[in-house]
Amino acid sequence: MRFGQILKIIEGVIKAITPSIKNWKRKEDEMQIIPIIKVTGTFCNLRCRYCYYHQENQGRKTIMTFETLERIIQEMLNNSTKTVHFIWHGGEPLLVGLNFYKQLLRFQKKHQKGHSIVNKIQTNATLLTSQWVDFLEENSFNIGVSCDGPKEFHDAYRLSGNNGGSFDNVMRGIKLLQRKNVYPHAITVITKDKINHAKKIYDFFFNNNISFDPKPCYEVDSLTKKIADFSVTPNEYAEFMVEMFNFWIKTDNPKFKIRNLENILIGLLGGRPYLCEFNGECKKFLTININGDVGPCDSFPLKIKFGNLLQESWPSILSGEGYAKYLDCINKARENCKKCEWSAVCKGGCLRYSYDSVKSRWTKNIFCQMKKRLFNHITKSLYGKKNNK
Repeated sequence: MRFGQILKIIEGVIKAITPSIKNWKRKEDEMQIIPIIKVTGTFCNLRCRYCYYHQENQGRKTIMTFETLERIIQEMLNNSTKTVHFIWHGGEPLLVGLNFYKQLLRFQKKHQKGHSIVNKIQTNATLLTSQWVDFLEENSFNIGVSCDGPKEFHDAYRLSGNNGGSFDNVMRGIKLLQRKNVYPHAITVITKDKINHAKKIYDFFFNNNISFDPKPCYEVDSLTKKIADFSVTPNEYAEFMVEMFNFWIKTDNPKFKIRNLENILIGLLGGRPYLCEFNGECKKFLTININGDVGPCDSFPLKIKFGNLLQESWPSILSGEGYAKYLDCINKARENCKKCEWSAVCKGGCLRYSYDSVKSRWTKNIFCQMKKRLFNHITKSLYGKKNNK
């Protein structure tokens, strides 16, 4: 086995969290919602070509009010078990300003009532300053950034408001964090131009000490219903990820993570993956918009409104018709997954890839065969043979 250090770390993680997994299973009926809170709505300082919202007016300034913010925090803390997670999102969540997050912490302290609180923020990193970094580090925010690798790839799609590249500002922000010994993970969108450059992309993240999560770009134009020309096919993404895995195990550095590959290993070794696309917990990740509207995460292919937190409580929303419809969609999307030999590792994957927007129906996940190929490759690396079930 060529990647002993990585496996040793993962096996240690699985052993350490097994008691909490068992406890989680016992309390499955006490479902812990993890809100993705869009404090700026779609308001953003970048104009990424593949963004969910690229056809909207992302320059329109929209910021969540303190009234809505406190209501969300209060409802979460009043209807949750011991540890409460908040994911602060956008648009670009730093556009609300530092005072917004200082007030946020005051609201959390006011309504905490003995809960442990975990704050996470997903930013494009361009607006980070020493003041921002000090605040996020001192208050233990978990930080995710968006970075597509080397400048030539990143600047092709992640554009500033004036259509210039954002790479230099992103890297400046990441380096500010790293100087404080804060090492954010990166979400990396794999577009068509990157599929033949796996080594260049791997080396970039490894040399810059940035753990990352390479996600496939598969965008359907909402008007023409055609696949965008920069999207990757499942086979292309499979080839790319097999290469990434081979580079990763050859490096065998447990401090450097390719997060989706790490989650596959956790699943194959009997643990519970922490990324939503591998643990089947779509029902727990709900989006709250700036006006208090509650719905599925942004990746979900259909627009369903569950309710509004300014008008209803969490229990009322979760017992309503909208949320019930959402759960029914999840079940339909995963009907064909129940007997799959990889169900314990995959859990059906991300729901956005199980809906045919052209024919308006749920279907087999378009990345299903690709993932089986990747799982087999990793299994062969683990045990010296493929799973032939």
